[in-house]
Amino acid sequence: CNCKFLRWTSPRLWAVSVSAFRIPPELEAAMRKNVVAFFNNPDNLCFPPEYAAKFRPTGEVELHSLRESLMALQSLVRYRKDSWAAEQGHRMLETVWKISGPDASWDLEKLEAYRRLRKQAHRHLDPTGSNGRMIEALLWFYQDTGDPLAMTLADRFARYHLANSTHADGTFNRSSRPDHSHSYLGTLRGLLLFGEVTNQREYIDHVAATYRKTVLGTLIKQSGYIAHDLSTEGIAEPSSVGDIVQLGLSLSRHGYPEFLDVADRLVRCRLLPCQITQVPGLKPHGDYEGDEVRDIAGRTVGAYGGMHQPQWAKRPITDITCAVLHSMVDVYRNIAVRTAAGLTVNFHFTYQDPNLRITNTRGRDASVTIELSRRENLLVRIPRWTPPDSVRISVNGSPVDFKSIGDFAYISREVLPGKIVLQYALPLHTEVEETAGVKYTFGWKGDEIVGVTPNSDFFPFYPTLSNEEKP
Repeated sequence: CNCKFLRWTSPRLWAVSVSAFRIPPELEAAMRKNVVAFFNNPDNLCFPPEYAAKFRPTGEVELHSLRESLMALQSLVRYRKDSWAAEQGHRMLETVWKISGPDASWDLEKLEAYRRLRKQAHRHLDPTGSNGRMIEALLWFYQDTGDPLAMTLADRFARYHLANSTHADGTFNRSSRPDHSHSYLGTLRGLLLFGEVTNQREYIDHVAATYRKTVLGTLIKQSGYIAHDLSTEGIAEPSSVGDIVQLGLSLSRHGYPEFLDVADRLVRCRLLPCQITQVPGLKPHGDYEGDEVRDIAGRTVGAYGGMHQPQWAKRPITDITCAVLHSMVDVYRNIAVRTAAGLTVNFHFTYQDPNLRITNTRGRDASVTIELSRRENLLVRIPRWTPPDSVRISVNGSPVDFKSIGDFAYISREVLPGKIVLQYALPLHTEVEETAGVKYTFGWKGDEIVGVTPNSDFFPFYPTLSNEEKP
């Protein structure tokens, strides 16, 4: 989309917020220059400037990337206190208000670019693909700027999508004509955040019901496969998986702790495996030259593969990498959080801050080590799928009895600080999953996939399941 350049701005700034990495000043200055150039037009929307024509034709008007372009401005406000970005964001919202209606329609005749070009991209003007997926960005911009117009627009779009993209019983509401998985799930994320920000439980409950019955029930498979095009079994992509992870994480704070198991599983069985870690023999195709193909192998490492076959052929795609990076940053920020109940460990991933260090190993069993330097009450999530009698906890080398509070083991501050070790079983099993007429057999160890057949050697996600491991 038009914002592939700008999409790097927001996730890079988000990633910097949880890491020691600092963007080189000359690169950040160049990216900000790009942002300014993309918005420098009479409509104050993100449209390609003339110098970008070689990368993306300028003869189109699409509103699919309203979300990403506003997020780029919002990130500059949040992390760089950029006054220009706040002002430009307001100008953008004035245009969005002018051309949008309460029925989620668009009046493109009010855009100078449309009057000049008389051309619009296909598939990018449906409600979920344009304004539904923008709700979340509007609310973030509102939280960082207090701009009343951002809340007014969020309310306009949320009202429409509550009625036309959800049902109270969780069944799939297709009234908004969704056809893009990432946009539909982004719309649900926006509705959930709107319910949180405005304290309207109806929105939260509608999203929770839709998540359980439609998203988990029909759209995504246990392995993490979900198609790019909604309700099909075509090419897969992981940005929608990231959406589902973030939805599960957010819903867990509203009375649905079981969705933390979903989020954990999808990170382990799809998001981490889809990251590109090796690129043997990769080289540019054809006669391409210039900076866009410089060090293509090195630039590819670290990307999250997108637009791939169900279990292999992961490929680097900029906007998908950026979307998954946002999701992974959100997961990292929520590995351990301090709540009214105490320090709460939601995920058993590697983590460190000044008072806490979490490491984990997985062999026959899982072993999670939590080194806590503060004297405080501790809650550690116990996966629902592990046998309860396999769970063991020790503090400073001595076994301790613990109290279960919901899905969490509660450890009193009376035996802390210290080194806490949690151990639990990783049950082995196999499952058969059919996608696009192909039956895939998966080997599972706990909530991770350890092998699949059939498989390919073309950037596979998992090892090939051996004959001995098949049912």
